[in-house]
Amino acid sequence: MREKIAEGEINYPLRNLLQDESVMETRIHKLLENINCYFDERFNEEDKTLKYTRKESKICDELSNIPIMNWTKDNIRQWADKLKKEIRLRQIYFDWKNEYRAEIISVIVRAVKFYRSYSPRNTQLIALAIFVDPTGSKKGRLDNISTGEGKSLITAMLATAQALIGEKFDIVTSSKVLAIRDASDDSREGYRKFFELFGLKAGNNCDEACDATGTGDKERKERYEQNDIIYGETGYFQRDILLTNFFNKNIRDCIGNSLIVDEVDNMVIDNAEKTLYISHSITDIRYL
Repeated sequence: MREKIAEGEINYPLRNLLQDESVMETRIHKLLENINCYFDERFNEEDKTLKYTRKESKICDELSNIPIMNWTKDNIRQWADKLKKEIRLRQIYFDWKNEYRAEIISVIVRAVKFYRSYSPRNTQLIALAIFVDPTGSKKGRLDNISTGEGKSLITAMLATAQALIGEKFDIVTSSKVLAIRDASDDSREGYRKFFELFGLKAGNNCDEACDATGTGDKERKERYEQNDIIYGETGYFQRDILLTNFFNKNIRDCIGNSLIVDEVDNMVIDNAEKTLYISHSITDIRYL
């Protein structure tokens, strides 16, 4: 008997990508095939024996005659500016079901090739596809990605995809050290310059400048306003929400549209009983 998973069940998005009743191949195979069609040669070793008809960019007509695999950094920026402008002018919720999904992921693959000198593995692209799959879009996603599978890169690719369609993105890490590292311009471990390929800005809310006495609040407020993507440890996001909502500090007027929690078990299990306390003066203490 075939197991049935209702649309609202937690594993439905994965089953939706891996199963198609009408044809033998899966939806994820179709998506990977569509991504490959934007390249004149395969970017993954296991795909090199397959033949595809190359597709052209439908987002940026000026680049339609250049294979994405040959795009320069300037081409990527030109394409990203065109996409962001179109999304902004149309003022509609972006539907990942539309034909742009494979093209957007393909351009991100090209940017990774520039930045890391290698292309994402299919496992990383499958993880990205599951996260952006529109099925049950009002619900979140929980992925179990093993150590060494490239979680930081998957996170950066997902943040890029969502920021390109106009969303502000928060990335919660398990420590401030990781947040500062991933938001840095270090070419080996940081991703700030990767985001800059698309005209996106990224920063953190937990380094020394953010904690500086007297100027830290202003620094964090400016970073929230100026950056599309913010990295930080759980407590630092909590602090600014509490200061804004209960202490009238106006550090962050609105939170991001989307949230990624790295090492989610660290937040919801290991640190579930921890409480954040904002230090403040107590008026009646003077009588003690």
